[in-house]
Amino acid sequence: WQRLHLASVVGAGASVLVEARWATTRSGLSEATWTTLGELPKDPPPYDVPFETGGVVEVRLTLRVTARIGAPRITRAGLEWRCAGPD
Repeated sequence: WQRLHLASVVGAGASVLVEARWATTRSGLSEATWTTLGELPKDPPPYDVPFETGGVVEVRLTLRVTARIGAPRITRAGLEWRCAGPD
């Protein structure tokens, strides 16, 4: 795993907390600890992902807004990884 890419629209008074967790298996995710990768708009993506190669990654986006309108929108999310290829 290398980087998390996000495309978003985050207006004034809004933010998005970006977190992820990793485990060797899907069933192990529930015990994994969330790691904060950044917060939009102050920390622009992409975010380096500090996890081991392989396994399963879960991403959590917490959208916050201080007004009745102007909620942030995530239009695209992608996790970049690199395959070692055949030996």
